[in-house]
Amino acid sequence: MVMLEKSMTYNRVTKKAITEHVENIRRRDDEGKLEICGVFKGYPGMAGIYILKTESREEAEEICRSEPLVMGKQLFAVTQHRFNAGRKVKIY
Repeated sequence: MVMLEKSMTYNRVTKKAITEHVENIRRRDDEGKLEICGVFKGYPGMAGIYILKTESREEAEEICRSEPLVMGKQLFAVTQHRFNAGRKVKIY
C-alpha cells in the first residue's frame, strides 16, 4: 500500500502531468499490478493511495519511483506498507 502526499508544487500540476499520471495508472492496471487506487478529498496534504500487487518490495518501490507525479516532484510516495490480503500473492 502506498500513501501519496502532496508536495509544495502540487498546486502547479499541469494537464500534461495529469494525463501521464492517468496513463501510468491504466498501464499498471493492465499489467495486473494495481489492486485499487483512489484520491483523498478532505485530508490536508494527502493526495491518494495505491494498493499494488507485486512480487517484492523492490518492485513496489520502482513502481512508486516511476509514477509521473512523483518523478515531477508534485507528489511524494510517503509510506509503503506490506500486507497480505489472504491470497498467495504478496501485496506491497
